[in-house]
Amino acid sequence: RWLYCAVLSGILAENGLNVDIIDINPKTIEFYRNGSSPVNEPGLDKLVNKAVKSGRLKASNDISVISEVDVILITVGTPLNKDGTADKGAIRNAVDNMKPFVKDDQLIILKSTVPPCTTEEDVAIPLRKFAEVDVAFCPERLAEGNAINECKNIPVVIGGVDERSTKRACEFWSQALSIKCIKVQNSRAAELVKLADNIWIDLNI
Repeated sequence: RWLYCAVLSGILAENGLNVDIIDINPKTIEFYRNGSSPVNEPGLDKLVNKAVKSGRLKASNDISVISEVDVILITVGTPLNKDGTADKGAIRNAVDNMKPFVKDDQLIILKSTVPPCTTEEDVAIPLRKFAEVDVAFCPERLAEGNAINECKNIPVVIGGVDERSTKRACEFWSQALSIKCIKVQNSRAAELVKLADNIWIDLNI
């Protein structure tokens, strides 16, 4: 989670976007504010430092910042419970905290590894009671040691909870990263792509 957030934030800022990282961990926020990455990855400290110095990358614990943005990326952890099910507590907590601040026409993209239907049931349905937002799932796809290069070059899989959400998410990634988008039928299909990818990696390991 930290690796993807740091890499993606640095690259988006490098590409000219203004990025606000929101985290509940004071140590993580301190890392970013000091112009360094909270995780070790070749080239990442330099990327983050440049982004912070440019003023395009900021970090805080102020959730109200999302009322001023166009796109929200949810990248919280989803560890496994003892019974093997995914702990979606961090996602639900993030969504609950977002409710007072979401606004019409925002694009919300979930990137955490989740069971099918999570994007729709735990993000889209609750938030659409407060604003007319577009919601999609886009799995992260980085390998440690080559994360920056992969984030800049590997195509992204996009699945929205509806056609408009898929289209908007694809437009965002195409413009923000200048990479190819692979659109799938819906958010459930995109969630399954991530799970299949993880299974393939586990099998090979």
